Amino acid sequence: MVNEARHGKIGFSNPNYHNPPIPETSAMEYILNAANKMKSQTEELEHKAYKDPLTGLSNRNALVEDVKKLDLQNNNCDHMAFYFDLNSLKKENDTKGHVAGDKLLKKMSNLLESVFTQDIGKAYRNTAGDEFLAILSTPNALTFSESILNTLSQKTEEINKGIGANETALSFAVGIASYDADKDDHDFYNTIERADRNMQINKTEMKAFDPSLER
Repeated sequence: MVNEARHGKIGFSNPNYHNPPIPETSAMEYILNAANKMKSQTEELEHKAYKDPLTGLSNRNALVEDVKKLDLQNNNCDHMAFYFDLNSLKKENDTKGHVAGDKLLKKMSNLLESVFTQDIGKAYRNTAGDEFLAILSTPNALTFSESILNTLSQKTEEINKGIGANETALSFAVGIASYDADKDDHDFYNTIERADRNMQINKTEMKAFDPSLER
């Protein structure tokens, strides 16, 4: 049996145990360290929630949040959706393995991230597969989109010039659509769907030109 008179009562009210006073500077340092740790943990959780783990691009969750923030009533700003489908991913995975497929996905994401910067738009990996999205919100977006498509084409050529003999060239289908309140029933997701349909048309045209193309 424990002798309480000798050892003191067990618990926070133990009279025989005294915490040494924490110096004021140590207490402040502790608080700051705890706050920084909490901030770091929060940022890590947000990164996991809104970033694609493979490519580092914003994911579908981020897309949903960003679409909510679009000011569709602003007549001085146009909103456009770009829908991309990466070619040959399935073939790459089946013939060379998923490491090679992941490399192709990263090439595509790096390309989009280099073109759709924070100043002019944002790129997303729409699903866990081969589909990507980008949103462009700027005055005269339709005119600007032509420049973006040209830049994408030029950068893709540069990437493919540097690939090895056994590497698969980067190739993708793309469709674009500009937000139209009447066509899209005031819903930007309908704009995205129209961009997806236009991408499918482009995909069909590419396959007609090159029947060897696979998803």
